Amino acid sequence: METELIKLFTDTGATIGALLACFWYIRWKDIQNAEEKKLAAAERESMKKEALEERRMWVQKDTESDKQILELQRSTYTSLMEIMQSNTSALKDLHGALIELRASILEDRKR
Repeated sequence: METELIKLFTDTGATIGALLACFWYIRWKDIQNAEEKKLAAAERESMKKEALEERRMWVQKDTESDKQILELQRSTYTSLMEIMQSNTSALKDLHGALIELRASILEDRKR
């Protein structure tokens, strides 16, 4: 009976020991996985912040560029209007000179 009891403890002990080892390994992997998840979440959060900062930077640059383009458009439009005004004035002067020339030519023909 003693040998059977020792044999039972030996067999059962080995099985229980193996089960405990497996349980401990699973628990260790679970803890390791939880730490990796925390690190991955922190990395994702950091990447989100970096992406948001980069987006803000590009929006700011775009806004500045838009302001510069708008100012360039205004100055170009103003310059174009001044040029058109001077061209219109020159054409009016030219038209007046042509009318005078025509009148002068007609007078010379009548003589």
